[in-house]
Amino acid sequence: MTVRNIYVVTSGEYSSYGIVAVYSSLKKALGGGGRVETYVLNDPNSEPIVRRLWQVRMTRDGKVDGHYSNDIERGQKCLPPRLWNGAYLFQVMAKTEKQAIKAANEQRTQLMALNRLPTKDGYLEKRKKEGW
Repeated sequence: MTVRNIYVVTSGEYSSYGIVAVYSSLKKALGGGGRVETYVLNDPNSEPIVRRLWQVRMTRDGKVDGHYSNDIERGQKCLPPRLWNGAYLFQVMAKTEKQAIKAANEQRTQLMALNRLPTKDGYLEKRKKEGW
C-alpha cells in the first residue's frame, strides 16, 4: 500500500483553532497562508481525533470549580458563557480535560478584557421566577 500524505493548513490557538484548507501536495499547502500539519491518509495506526463538548465551571479569578464532558449530537453547538450560581459556565469543544480548561480560561480572560462577562446570574433569576 502506498503511503499518501495530506497537508492541512490551520490557524488560531485553542478555542480559535481551525482548519483553513486541506491539500494533497505540500507545495500547495505552503501557499495556503497558515501553519501546515502533515497527516498520513487512511493511516491504520493513528488514533482518531475526537473532540467532545465540555462544560467548565470557573470563578471570575480563574479557579476551576468543576467540569464534565458530554457526548454530543450531530450539529450541536456550544452555548455562550453564562453566570450560574456565582460562577461562570463555559462550553467548549476539546479533546482533553486540560485543553477544555485552557479554552474556557482563554474565553474568560478575553471577556474580562472586553468587560463582557455575563452579569445576570441565571440560577438566582430562576429562583426568583419560581418563588424559591
